[in-house]
Amino acid sequence: MTLRELPADVRERFEVLLYASLWGNRIDLSYTVSTQIGRAARLEDERANLLVDDAGRVWDFLCARPRCRVAIIADNSGTELLMDLALADFLLTSDLAAQVDFISSRNPSLSPMLRHKT
Repeated sequence: MTLRELPADVRERFEVLLYASLWGNRIDLSYTVSTQIGRAARLEDERANLLVDDAGRVWDFLCARPRCRVAIIADNSGTELLMDLALADFLLTSDLAAQVDFISSRNPSLSPMLRHKT
């Protein structure tokens, strides 16, 4: 799905971007699991891959506190960070957040699997 294909409904758009941020590491096609997990065409299929899905609670929280401050933990870089940035842009432009802070690890990498083991 491209940004132009995002749903018109604001809540659905939020959920699509939230799941894209959550499953951002699927973009690395070297992951075998990426062929199934996080590539769902329907939101119901994205939810099925989670043990606990609090997307509805997050939506309710943001709607009850419009223009709040949101923190996103960015533990990787590259395309994973791009998904986080798309979510942040949506939160800001839809007035669900007044500020989005990114909390980054000291050494973000493209993939945790690429880290050298000692």
